[in-house]
Amino acid sequence: MVNLVPDAPGNCLRVIDPALPPSVGRLSLHNLRIGETVLDLDFERLGSTTACRVTRKRGNLRVIIEA
Repeated sequence: MVNLVPDAPGNCLRVIDPALPPSVGRLSLHNLRIGETVLDLDFERLGSTTACRVTRKRGNLRVIIEA
């Protein structure tokens, strides 16, 4: 669904081709901890596309969104 690939030792989070089902218009993840970083992610379905946005990040984790 949201396809998160965390790599705490590499200090990276990959979000690969996120896709919410038609019955879910929005999904929020709060206080997601990866290594020393805590972040919030918002996913929103717009037609057949799902957007991903980092709404809060405390730490230096690199976030890569691959659509």
